[in-house]
Amino acid sequence: MRTSLQSALTRTLNEQFEKRVWWAENSSRKRVKDYAHFDYLMIEYLPKHRGEQWLNPEDLTRSARRR
Repeated sequence: MRTSLQSALTRTLNEQFEKRVWWAENSSRKRVKDYAHFDYLMIEYLPKHRGEQWLNPEDLTRSARRR
């Protein structure tokens, strides 16, 4: 299922943008444990990786208030 989804998304992204590698070769199967873990991943861990930056920090602040 995951491979099919990635293939479909890759085709769509390649049509909309330039053709390139969109996914990591070996993805992690670890789950997000809780809200604190999610916030760490979004604020600290993921921004250190190369690639497009899609996170707006204000969005996290708003989502934290909804909890």
